[in-house]
Amino acid sequence: MPRTTKATARSPQRTAAPQSQPSQSNKPAHTIRYRNIKVTIWRNDGQTGLFYSATPSRSYQDEQKHWHDTTSFPANDLPTLAKAISDAHSWIAWQERKAKESATSKGSGGGA
Repeated sequence: MPRTTKATARSPQRTAAPQSQPSQSNKPAHTIRYRNIKVTIWRNDGQTGLFYSATPSRSYQDEQKHWHDTTSFPANDLPTLAKAISDAHSWIAWQERKAKESATSKGSGGGA
């Protein structure tokens, strides 16, 4: 029987770059951070228009004092991760609402 390996919650993994990067720059639209937990929000231009994506990560320091990011979270970090993701969702909803209100006010302004 072949031997399989299973990643543990603390196994280091490099954070992959978001698949859809912003069209004008590589800067995130916003970042939510609680201690070593981070959710990076990206603004993307797709075929159907603007959309947002989010990349959660956890920072840690190895034995040589080098900093790394991982997308693996131990159980005790899950409540903080949930809070950060919830806040990211709220921020994205707020941005989408602002954009919709701006588009509505531009379309109805100045008519006779």
